[in-house]
Amino acid sequence: MKKITFVALSLILIGLIFYSCKKEDNAVVVDNAKVTSIAKTIGMFNTDNFDQLATDFKSTQCHCLNIIPVENEDGEHWPFKLIFDFGEENCEFLDGIFMRGKIHFSLSDIWTNEGSVKIFEFEDYYINDINLYGKKTFTNTGYNEEQHLTWQIDIEGAGIKDTVGNEKTWNATLYAEFIEGSFKNTKCHYSYIITGSGNGTDNGVSYTAEITEPLLFEFGCWYPKSGVMTIEIGGQTVVIDYGEGECDNKATMHIGDGEPEEITLGF
Repeated sequence: MKKITFVALSLILIGLIFYSCKKEDNAVVVDNAKVTSIAKTIGMFNTDNFDQLATDFKSTQCHCLNIIPVENEDGEHWPFKLIFDFGEENCEFLDGIFMRGKIHFSLSDIWTNEGSVKIFEFEDYYINDINLYGKKTFTNTGYNEEQHLTWQIDIEGAGIKDTVGNEKTWNATLYAEFIEGSFKNTKCHYSYIITGSGNGTDNGVSYTAEITEPLLFEFGCWYPKSGVMTIEIGGQTVVIDYGEGECDNKATMHIGDGEPEEITLGF
């Protein structure tokens, strides 16, 4: 079982679904190891620590991370802005995790107000010399018929690029719904579900991903406790099943008509 801690922020910032594939005789080869990596980065949907840092903000400077408030030119409070600054040189934020660069945060209004928008955007941001870029926008879409708070997540122009030039891109529109608790007190238990879909490229090879059964997230759990994601790549269908409610780092993977295989999630 893996639990989120404050320092897990650095890993959540990865925030990009990707997996590896290659071309052989103009065909896309899909194998277990390559597909497993898309599930390993599913933590992109879990933004608990983002919200906790923004909600409980204090101007902070600690090892590797400096949280800087940004004043508006007109002197108004809104939009509220922060910079998460990891510096210009690599710094070992966690064991074996070296980071540098910035993440810009803005919030247009009190988050629980319908229509409020918060944005995270990368600037020259690297983890272990892998460049992460893109923009993640959350829009509060109000309460549904069950009186559950809902919000939309738009991931635009996102991608990663490694030191030898391999590049993966990702765009998505996702929908979230609280089913227990709320963000009003991030220290309390809460859970929510995510639906939606996205698409991208892996070194020029296109793929799509769709959440075919809602992903269930619970505060304190790194990966979904349940739900199913379906990926289409090179004429193959890959199904990732996150289980029946356990807070762990296990999932089951099906590639085409192959036998199901348990995979271990983790960076």
